[in-house]
Amino acid sequence: MNAPAAGLILFVCESDAFDPTVAQVGARLGQAVVRARSAAEALGQADTTDFALILVGHAGDDDALLRTVGRMRASDRAGHTPVVVLGLPPSPPSNPSLPEQVYEAGAIAVLNDPVSPTILAAKARFYVDAFHSAAERRRAERALAQASERQEAILAAANLAV
Repeated sequence: MNAPAAGLILFVCESDAFDPTVAQVGARLGQAVVRARSAAEALGQADTTDFALILVGHAGDDDALLRTVGRMRASDRAGHTPVVVLGLPPSPPSNPSLPEQVYEAGAIAVLNDPVSPTILAAKARFYVDAFHSAAERRRAERALAQASERQEAILAAANLAV
């Protein structure tokens, strides 16, 4: 697993336009936002980088949205990363069960259109902070294990000397 330089946010959306709310929230949190236009491109990004959060934008194709969320959750590398769906119509007329399907596919939150920058920032901050806390805990655990190994080596050498 790569050590995170900055809890990056991955934004997956098939739309040509970059969501200004996502850009605004990334800037507000001081986090880089990596853009992917497809699930395949997102998985390629996730193969080389650990992300704190994956945002999946709804570009109008419900089936593509569900496939993207499912592929992110099924990934060995990105499967542990929280997935939040953005821009879902408040009442999808063609598919009223879409919100439930999105959750069943593995999303942990859904933000309806229009996406509130304040709500998105609060959710993103929570996951980025959790990501950094987990990374710090892993670093501390490694340092403790190395210190224990050194102590054991010193004690073994002292016993030999005695």
